[in-house]
Amino acid sequence: MKLFMNKPTFEILKKIINSQGKPLTIVDLMQKYEISSRTFYNYINEINYYLKDSRINGSVLIENDTLITDMDDDAFPYLSSLMNSMSFSEYKLSNEERHSIIILTLLSSNSAVKKQRFEDVLLVSRTSIINDMRSVKNFFSKRNISFKENIHQGLEIECDEKARRKATIDLLISRVFNDLEDSIYPLSPYNSFINSYLKLDKSRIVCEDAIKRCETEMDVELSDQSYYYLITILSYIVSRLKSGNQMIREMEEARKDRVFVFAERLFSRLEDITAYSYTEVEFLSEMIREYVFQDPSSNSAYMDNSYLQLIVKDLLETLSFYFKTNLAEDGDLLSFLVAHIDSCQRRISNAEEFSNPFLSQVITKYEDHFAVLKKNIYILENSLSISFNDDEIALILMHILASIERRKNTDYAPRIVIACGSGAATSNFLAALIRANFKVNIISVSSLHNALSVIRNDNVDLIISTVPFSVPEVPVVVVDPYLRSEDKRNIQHALNSISMQAVHLDPKDMPAIEDAISVYTEGFTGFQDIINENLIKLNGNARNWKEAIIASGELLLWEKCISVNYLQQMVQLVDKYGPYIVIANGIAFAHASPSQGSLRNGISVVRLDEPIVFGKEEFDPVRIVVGCSILDSPENINILLKIMKIIKDPSFYETINHAKHKTDILKIFKETNDSHE
Repeated sequence: MKLFMNKPTFEILKKIINSQGKPLTIVDLMQKYEISSRTFYNYINEINYYLKDSRINGSVLIENDTLITDMDDDAFPYLSSLMNSMSFSEYKLSNEERHSIIILTLLSSNSAVKKQRFEDVLLVSRTSIINDMRSVKNFFSKRNISFKENIHQGLEIECDEKARRKATIDLLISRVFNDLEDSIYPLSPYNSFINSYLKLDKSRIVCEDAIKRCETEMDVELSDQSYYYLITILSYIVSRLKSGNQMIREMEEARKDRVFVFAERLFSRLEDITAYSYTEVEFLSEMIREYVFQDPSSNSAYMDNSYLQLIVKDLLETLSFYFKTNLAEDGDLLSFLVAHIDSCQRRISNAEEFSNPFLSQVITKYEDHFAVLKKNIYILENSLSISFNDDEIALILMHILASIERRKNTDYAPRIVIACGSGAATSNFLAALIRANFKVNIISVSSLHNALSVIRNDNVDLIISTVPFSVPEVPVVVVDPYLRSEDKRNIQHALNSISMQAVHLDPKDMPAIEDAISVYTEGFTGFQDIINENLIKLNGNARNWKEAIIASGELLLWEKCISVNYLQQMVQLVDKYGPYIVIANGIAFAHASPSQGSLRNGISVVRLDEPIVFGKEEFDPVRIVVGCSILDSPENINILLKIMKIIKDPSFYETINHAKHKTDILKIFKETNDSHE
């Protein structure tokens, strides 16, 4: 009897090989492939028959609800090689796999394809191919792609290059390489055929290198799944370009955000592609938004965190020009705002009410800065498909102002354009002299007419030109190409004027920025002074540990117990040192150093609707997050010890977990307080 493997049997055996004989849970495998126990046991019998037929010593065994094997270690590489060279004569394609191959073949062909070709490749009858046509027609119909079936000429589609590419990428992501494991060897005959037919494997290494370099250069870390999707997309686009299939400009004006910059840089790092059009960059950035970063406008339930990181950095770089400080280089601010805006997006999407108690103070004291942020908030709104109200904008500004205070405005490199009326050699020589003498960011070195284009489309602080001319609102310093002493003095004077425009924060106003409207230094008279109903939340929502910490920290922020900087540090400490704050079963104790902005003693308690994994296996998942602010003074050590004792008591978790009212939680602290009076 000839044995045919299929997708489930192939993948189960592949898992066994790649686990190197470690036990696999049967229930997990049954759920993954949506099969019954009876079908699963039949698959195991088929796998063992294949092993025997392939002269492999050993078999797959079921033991205590797990799958194990008694094969020797030497058998795994041999078996992997055997499976990797498997053909369609040994592998039974599913209907969906067969349909996908037919569709991809038609999408890759510029002429009609006869049905006989599919019969020969797929090793099926003419009747099977005819029956497949219904699904094939349906696929193209949904995408408004013309499908023609001619008795003499064969099957053919008609569409432009963009529609052809989008349909191919959609199919590759959804049906072919939709699982990270699909990229791991051994590859099934189905995956191998498509890899080879579309020539994806020929560009894979170059594409991997380009992606890794761009991740480093743009400070972006893709998830494994997003990285895998991007390799598939980029390899396919490179394959199309190499075969002479260029994009024709039909797309609307591109969103020139950091996703577009990321796509443009990817192309520039591809060694195989020396020439590419603006339209190609537009298309790649569109595919990255849709499949890699999962743009929220696509109504996807999942969004890669690196997408948020890109657009937040885009906002910070724009604001850096106005505030004259390199906000995008503040790693703490970037990391925190990504987590905060992720939480904010969920809050807005769920129509949750939010009121910033510091709104009027922020607008009054920092009217100009609020206006600048509000003017540029579209960078987030357009990318996230949501709208920020003044309360949300003011909160973001509070975090930005806290960052400015930390950095003290000493790091901004003015954005300079060098315009030269002579050749490129003179321009580059002048640029080198300016870099050697001044701390500046030269964003363009070009001819006068090109410089004017840059100025219209970018934020520019100063123009240094060898030719006299003027531009509204941007100062111009005319210099000799060899930069005389007088030229240097004039440039330095202009740079000093720019630095004077930087945001300078009056120390008297810092309480507003740090949300320290009043600082309490009274002695401890009981827990009633440091926890109240406003510091308790029984229905907290969080998608990750950062959001969980922010939820507890914001309660302290609104009650003026901590500064914005303290809240940021609550997150950064865990980012830096790991989940050390998870101190008991299901409980995290979020805090920071008092010197980072503890304004008065306070405790917040958040009970999450859904527990969150922090990464401390011993006590995960966490359902209760206790936020803490304790002033740095000897008399407060006793308070901290009392809080820790309460939290570590096993009854604390149970009481909060079953609490119906905030008063139930306040009662815990009151009883502890009474017992020590």
